[in-house]
Amino acid sequence: MEIQHSHVRNLLLALWLALLLVSFPTGADARVAGLAQQPAFADKLMPLLSAKQKQMRVPGAIIYVDVPGKGTWTTGMGTDNLKTNTPINIKDHMRIGSVTKTMVGTVILQLVQEKKIRLDDPIHTYLPNVKNGQAITIRQLLNMTSGLFDYVEDRPYRQTLDQHPDKAWKPNELVAISMRHAPYSPPGQQYRYSNTNFILLGQIIERVTHTPANVVLQQRIFQPLGMYNSLLPLPNQPTMPRPYAQGYMFGSNLQSIPRPHMTRKEAIKVGDLDRQPNNVTDLNHSFSWTSGGVVSDLEDLKIWARALATGKLLNPALQRERLNWLPINESSSYGLGIAKFTGLLGHNGSTPGYTSFVAYQPVTKTTVIILTNLYIAPDGTNPANEMAKAVIQTIGAGTVKNTSKTQAEHTSPIQPAREPRHPIDNHTSASAASFLVRMHLPELFLYTTIPMGAILQRKIAAGSKDALARRMHNWYEKLHHVYGRMPD
Repeated sequence: MEIQHSHVRNLLLALWLALLLVSFPTGADARVAGLAQQPAFADKLMPLLSAKQKQMRVPGAIIYVDVPGKGTWTTGMGTDNLKTNTPINIKDHMRIGSVTKTMVGTVILQLVQEKKIRLDDPIHTYLPNVKNGQAITIRQLLNMTSGLFDYVEDRPYRQTLDQHPDKAWKPNELVAISMRHAPYSPPGQQYRYSNTNFILLGQIIERVTHTPANVVLQQRIFQPLGMYNSLLPLPNQPTMPRPYAQGYMFGSNLQSIPRPHMTRKEAIKVGDLDRQPNNVTDLNHSFSWTSGGVVSDLEDLKIWARALATGKLLNPALQRERLNWLPINESSSYGLGIAKFTGLLGHNGSTPGYTSFVAYQPVTKTTVIILTNLYIAPDGTNPANEMAKAVIQTIGAGTVKNTSKTQAEHTSPIQPAREPRHPIDNHTSASAASFLVRMHLPELFLYTTIPMGAILQRKIAAGSKDALARRMHNWYEKLHHVYGRMPD
C-alpha cells in the first residue's frame, strides 16, 4: 500500500516533536543553533576566520569549538558548491584525510591489547615482501620513524592522479611505489612523516583479522561509538554519502607535491590568483586507503575527538603507551598514530579537495574541529590548520598546566606534523515508508520500514537525553535525505 507524501510528512513531523520532548540539542541544526546566544569567543573568532577564509580562498568551512564553561559554537562559512553557491551544510560529509590514521592506529593498538600482535614485532612477520621489513617494527610505523619513503612524493604517481583520476588503486601498488625509492633513513633514527606506514598498517590489520579494513573500522570504531555517518569507502565507491561538500584544489596534484622535490618550473605558486580552484570531488580516493581515506561528518568527529584523546577504546596502559610523545619541533609531538598540538590531542588531515583538524584537550575537555573543502591554499598552507591556529590562540587551549608526563603541553603556536599534499546506512528512494516511535525511558525502540523493503529494528540505550535526541535526529535525517523535503 503506497503512503502519500502528506502521511510521510506527518510522520516526520511527529518524530520532530518527539525530539523536542527529549531536549534535542540546539547545536544540531544550523537554524536552531543560530537562535542560541553565541559565546563571547565566537564574536572574536568570526572576523578572524572570515579573514583567513578570504585570504586562503576557501570555498567553505565548518567550525566547531566547545569550551566547557565558556560555551559551544558551531558555524558554517561559505559554500559547499562553487557552481550553485549553496551555503555549506554543517551536516555535510567530507573526506578527513589523515585523521584516518588515528582510527587505524587505534585498531592496531586494539590488536596489541588482544595479544594478536606486538608493538615491537618486525613487520616482516606479517608482510614478508617489505624492504628492510625485518628491521622495521609496528611501533615505528605508528610513530613515523620507519624511514620508509612516502609514496605520495613520487612524481609519476602524482601524474597518474592527474591523468587518470578515476583509477582504483590497490594497496600493493602504493607500497611498491615506496619500495622503488631509497628510505629516508634507517629505521628508528628519525621522525619522518610517511603515508606508506599506514598503508602497511592497513595490510597488517587485514592479514591478522582476515577481514577487509573497511569492515574492521566499522566493527571496531564506528559501530561501537555510534559513528553512523563514517565509512572507509571501497575502491569502486568513489562518491560520498549525501549530503556532501564538493571538494576543490588549486593547480594539479603534480604541482602540489612537497616543494623540495619540485623543479623550478613546477614550483610555481600553487593556484594562480586569477583562476578558480578545480573541482576534484570525484577523484577516486583509493590512493589514500588506510592512510587517509575515511569519510565522516561533524557529528561523528565530535564523538571521535573525545574517544581518541581519552582512550575510550583502549585500556589505560595502552593509552599511556600511545601518548609516549616523540618531539617533532618545539610546538608539536607525535605518538602512536596521534599528534599533540599545544596541548590538544588529535590529528590534522589533507587530501585532494579537503582539509581537516580534529583535536580534544583531556584536561579542559575543549574540542576544536575544522573541516574545509579546499586542499591547499594558494600560499601552500593547509586551510584547516591555519583556521585551527586562530581558534587555539583565541581561546587559549594551549595554556593548560601539565597534569602528567603523558599530557605535557607546549605553548608555542601550533605547527602540526607535515601532511601529504595530497556500514553506514545507504538507502535509495522507494514508494513507502512507515515510522513508529515508541518512547520507553531509559530505552527507545525505533521500528522503521526502509526503502529496500527490509525492516530494521534498533534498540538504542538512552544514556542521556541529549545523546538519545542526537540519535533520534540521525534517524530523522536519514528519512529526510531518502524522501526529500515533503511538499506543503
